[in-house]
Amino acid sequence: MSVTLILNVIQSTRPTESQMGEGVRFYAQIQYALVQRPIYAITSFVQDVSTLWSTMEENKKLREQVDMIAAYQSRLEEAYRDIEDLKQLNQLSLSLSEASTISATVIQRSMDSFTHSIILDVGLNDGVEEGDAVISHLGLLGKVVEVSEKTSVVLLLTTELDINKISVKIQTDQTKTSEAILERYDPNTKSYSLKLLDTNSSITVGMKVITSAAGGLFPSGLLVGVVNHVETLPNTIGLKILVTPAADFYDLNYVLIVKRGSNE
Repeated sequence: MSVTLILNVIQSTRPTESQMGEGVRFYAQIQYALVQRPIYAITSFVQDVSTLWSTMEENKKLREQVDMIAAYQSRLEEAYRDIEDLKQLNQLSLSLSEASTISATVIQRSMDSFTHSIILDVGLNDGVEEGDAVISHLGLLGKVVEVSEKTSVVLLLTTELDINKISVKIQTDQTKTSEAILERYDPNTKSYSLKLLDTNSSITVGMKVITSAAGGLFPSGLLVGVVNHVETLPNTIGLKILVTPAADFYDLNYVLIVKRGSNE
C-alpha cells in the first residue's frame, strides 16, 4: 500500500512535456541574456572598433596622398613658371642680338632689403662688371653695384636711396623721344618719379619710358615703364610725371645682365 502511494506521488510530481519545454526555453533565455548576448555585443563592438580603425587609417593614407598630390602640383606649377620665365628671357636675349648679355639666377633676397637689392649667381668669372644693367623679361630692374668672383649685387630701381638716378627717354611718338631723369621710386604710388629735361615736350599718359645712353650708364632702349600720371606743377616750369614700372619686382627668379655700351 505504502509503495503504491509513493509511486503515485512520484508520477504526480514528474514534469509534463510542456513543462519541460518551458524549462528549456527559460534556460535558453537565461543563457542568451547572461552569456551569448554579452558575447555578441562584445564581438560586435570589437568589429565596429576594428572597422572604424581601418577607416581612420584609410582616411589618413588618403589625406597623405592628397597632400602629396598638392605638393607635386605646386612643384609642377613652379616648374612651368620657371620654364616660361626662361623662355621669355631667351626670346628677349635673342631680340637684343646686338647686345652682350649674361643669364643669371637670383640666389638671395632678404626681407630686410627686399625692395633694395638682390644677389645673383654670376660674377667677375662670368664677365659681370659694376654698372651693368640688369633686366627681367618685362623690363629694367636696376644695376650691378658690387661684384665678386662668383656673385654680384644688384641695386634695384625700387630702392628709396637717392643715388639711383638714371637717364631715360620718353617715347612721344614713333620717331621722337624726350630726355628725362628717373629720380626715385615712390612706394606710396608704386611709381617712378621723372624729371623732364625738355620742357617743350608734350607728355601724355600711356607713353613708354626707355633707358637713354646719354647718362653713359645703361644701353639705350631698355624698357623702364609706362607713364601713368602727368601733372603741371603750379608756380614752376615743369611737369610731375609718374611711371608704372614695367618689371615685376615681387617675382624675380631669372634675369639678364646687359653689358654697358651694348645696343646703343
